[in-house]
Amino acid sequence: MSFSPILMVREKIFFKGKIIRKSILQKEDLIS
Repeated sequence: MSFSPILMVREKIFFKGKIIRKSILQKEDLIS
């Protein structure tokens, strides 16, 4: 089983994006 670096980078970016989106939603909940 070989890991392609491009796939790992894409997964990292996707995971970071999910965390950022979650924190933005939490901030919006605090504001409203």
